[in-house]
Amino acid sequence: TGNYTVTIDEKSYSVPVKVTVWGAEVSSKNNLRTSFVLRNAELLKTELDSSDEMYYRYFDDLLDYRINCSSFNYRTYEEYAELLRKYYHDERVTTINLPKFENGNWTNYDFTKLESHLNFISELCFEDKVDYYSKMYYYLSIIDEPHITNTEDKVVPIYKNIAVKVHEHVRKLRENRSNYDVSDELFESIIYDIENLEWVCTSVYRDDFIYENNKSDPENPDEEYTITWVPPFDGCNTPSSRLEHVNENLEEWWYGCNWPGDPYPTYHLDDKVFTARVCSWMQYNYNITGNLYWRVNYGGQESSLGVSEPLEDPYDVTNQNQKDNGEGWIVYPGKPYGLDSFVPSLRLIAIRDGMEDYEVLKATGDICKEIAALGGYTNYDPNTTFSSLYASLYQGAKIIGDENDLTVSREMLAQLANFAAKGTVIVDVENKLKSTAVKVFAKAGTIKVNGAEPTYVTKEGGKEYTIEIVQNKTENYLSFVLELDGQSYDFEMSVGGKKAELDVQKITYAGLAKNSNTVSSTKLESGVEVKFSESPTKQQVIKMSGSEIQNALKKGVTSIQIEIDNPNADDFELEIGYVGEKSPIVYKMANKHHIESGSTMITISVGTLDWNALRSIKELRFYMTFEQMQERSLTVKSISVTY
Repeated sequence: TGNYTVTIDEKSYSVPVKVTVWGAEVSSKNNLRTSFVLRNAELLKTELDSSDEMYYRYFDDLLDYRINCSSFNYRTYEEYAELLRKYYHDERVTTINLPKFENGNWTNYDFTKLESHLNFISELCFEDKVDYYSKMYYYLSIIDEPHITNTEDKVVPIYKNIAVKVHEHVRKLRENRSNYDVSDELFESIIYDIENLEWVCTSVYRDDFIYENNKSDPENPDEEYTITWVPPFDGCNTPSSRLEHVNENLEEWWYGCNWPGDPYPTYHLDDKVFTARVCSWMQYNYNITGNLYWRVNYGGQESSLGVSEPLEDPYDVTNQNQKDNGEGWIVYPGKPYGLDSFVPSLRLIAIRDGMEDYEVLKATGDICKEIAALGGYTNYDPNTTFSSLYASLYQGAKIIGDENDLTVSREMLAQLANFAAKGTVIVDVENKLKSTAVKVFAKAGTIKVNGAEPTYVTKEGGKEYTIEIVQNKTENYLSFVLELDGQSYDFEMSVGGKKAELDVQKITYAGLAKNSNTVSSTKLESGVEVKFSESPTKQQVIKMSGSEIQNALKKGVTSIQIEIDNPNADDFELEIGYVGEKSPIVYKMANKHHIESGSTMITISVGTLDWNALRSIKELRFYMTFEQMQERSLTVKSISVTY
C-alpha cells in the first residue's frame, strides 16, 4: 500500500494505491505464437519514417508486449541470416514467418525464390547446427481470406506448387545427407519441421480445399500439402467448429480483424478493453496456440464512402472506422511526443496481460497434471480445474462477463495456483440436477469442510475427496480448508448460481408435422418415456412446450441441464433447437451431442442468447439422427436450469 501525489496546475492530489502480488512467476518465455503485421508504409504515414531502424525499433519493442511481427525486412541473404540468428535465440520470439515471395499486387508467386530460400535456410541450419525451421510457419497474403478476397482459385495451385518445391527440397537433403556434419537427431528434426511446416490460411475449414480433393494426380505424393485453417474468433464458438480446425501434429490458430464484433472478443476501440485480454484465456481453454492479426499500425481513416484516407492525427480522431474503430491500430506514433518508438494502446497492454495470464494458466495446469498423475487420473484435463474460472467470462467464444468477473477469475486462479503448489487439485467437476459435485485430490494433508473431513477414497498418491454443493442460493461456493504441516489454508470458489428443476411430467411432448412422425408420452417414476414412430425423413423430432418450459427458460438463465436415457442399442446424434416467445423462427444451439445407449447428462450454455429479442423460450426441440429411421423411445429423466 502507498500513495501517489499528482500535481496538476500547481494543485496536488493524493492517490491511495493498493497492490496484491501473487506468489507465481510469469515466464518470460512465450508459449503462445503470434503473427501481427507491421508495415513500413504505415510507419511513413504516422512516424514520417519508414527506415529499417524505425521498423526494428517497433519490432523489438512489440516483443516486450509478447507480440511477434510477421516478417523481417532484409535485402541480402547475409542480412537475413543475421536476423534469423538474432531472433531465433530470443526466447520472446516464438514465430518466424518463412519469407513469402508475392508480387506487389498479390497476383503472382515466385516459386524459384522459395526454392533458393529453402536451400539457404537449410544450409544455415547445418552450418550453425540449429533447427531454424522449428519456429517457422507460412502465411501468404496472396491467399488471405480467400472466401472474401475472391482468391479461392489461387489456393490449390499455389499450395500444390509450394508442396512440390518442399518435397523436392527434402528429397535432395536426404540424397546429400553425407555432406552435412550434424547429428542424425538434428538432421531428422530439420527434415520433420520442413515437412510439417504450418501453412496457415485465414478461413474457416473448407472441405473443397482438402488435399485429397484437389490433387491433380492422386498418385503423386509430391503434391501433398496440409492447410492449417485459421478461423476468426467466432469460428471457434462451438465444440464442433473447434474440432473442424484440428490437424494432427499441427498447432491451432485463430485471428481477429474488423469482424466479428460484440459479443465476441475484439481489439476494437469501442469494445470493452478486457475482451482483448480474455482472448488468451479462451486460447488456453481451447488449445489454440496461434494468434494472427492483420495490422498493428494502420494509418488510415475510413471515409463515409468506405475509402481509406490518411489519418493526420490519430490522437485527435475517435471515428477512425465506421463500424470498428481502432481496428488494425493498437499502437500510436511516438513522434508527436519526441519518442523514437510507439506509444502502446490500452488494448495492446490488455493483449500482453492476457498472454501473461495464459502463462500462469499453463504453468498451473502443468503442475496440476503432474499431481493428478500421482493419483492415477490418466484422462485429467486442467480445464476441469479451471472450468469455474471460464464460466463467468464467456460461453463458447462469446463474452458474457465484465472486468469485475475477470478480477474474480484471476483471484480464483491465484488460489488454484497456490493450492497446486501445495499438492491439492480439483480433478473433476460434475454438473448435477440441483448441485455440483467436486472431486479434490490432495497428495498430502487433510481437507475439511465445516470443520469435518468429508468422504474420501485413498489413492496411491494421496486422498480423493468428494464435496457436493447444493445450489439453492443466488451464489454458491466450494469452500474447504487444507490442513498441511501444521498450517491451515482456506479455499473458496464459485460454482455458479441457483439451480431449479422443471417438472418433466408437466411438459407437452409432440412430433413435427412435416416429418410425419407421431410422438406419444408416458409418465414414469423416473421421468417421461417418449415414443416416436418411424420417420420418412433423416431426423426424428420431439417438441417440448408448455408453461413449465416458458416460465423457466428466460432471461437470467445461464445453462440448461437435460438428463435423458437412451434404451436403444444404437447411438444417435442430437441437436437442440428452440423457438422464442416473440418469434416463430426455429434456432439451433449449434452443438451436436453424441448420445450413447444408457443415461446421459447434457449441459447447454444459453447465457449468450439474445433474451431481449426472445423474451423467453416457449419450445425446446430434440433433432435426432439415427442410422435407421425406425420406431424408438427415450426417457426424459430431468431438466433443470442454472441462473
